Amino acid sequence: MSAEATSTSIREVIEARDRQFMETFRRGDAEGLAALYTTDGQAFPPNSEMASGAQAIQAIWQGAMDAACE
Repeated sequence: MSAEATSTSIREVIEARDRQFMETFRRGDAEGLAALYTTDGQAFPPNSEMASGAQAIQAIWQGAMDAACE
């Protein structure tokens, strides 16, 4: 596989995951967003401590969605 083909494939995967993330966010599914992270995933919200683990990541995204609806 050429470097260009690999680059294109990687870009397609990233774009597909981005679409999945945005669709999940639009549904207001914080649990679904947390499920998109790896089991040892971490989130770095602005002006906050790092969040580790599914429950903490879910709480971060739930807070962001709640704030967007205010």
